[in-house]
Amino acid sequence: MIPTLTRAYEASAALAAFKIAKFSDVSATSKVAPAAANTDPLMGVNTAMAAATGDMADIVQHGIGLVVLGGTVTAGAELTSDASGAAIAAVPTAGVFMSVVGKALSPGVAGDVSPGVLILTRAALQNFRPGAAVYVIEFALADQLRITR
Repeated sequence: MIPTLTRAYEASAALAAFKIAKFSDVSATSKVAPAAANTDPLMGVNTAMAAATGDMADIVQHGIGLVVLGGTVTAGAELTSDASGAAIAAVPTAGVFMSVVGKALSPGVAGDVSPGVLILTRAALQNFRPGAAVYVIEFALADQLRITR
């Protein structure tokens, strides 16, 4: 068995199954919404159950989860969000800060539900440093948060 950390959060907007989630208002609540950019505060991937506004969404924050792909992805590629909350390859750009949600464990194309994504781990970003500042978010089982640059 591969352990995962899945937590329930209130959805401030409808969140489809297997889409990347972000914190919707980081200064006031811990509610979640669909990610809409690679600069959003990404925090995990929704499970197979879609959530309507006001419902609870089960978000995989650590371990292996499934995610809808928004483009062609190779195995091992670091992943971020496109405008619809689908996973796309994170391409480093000098001077651009981006959030990365994990690492693809298999190749795929737009519309695929990737059979495995490593969610929010340091291992996902160890080699992702060419000119871009990338923030790694790690969640421990005790809910401690550590952000490194």
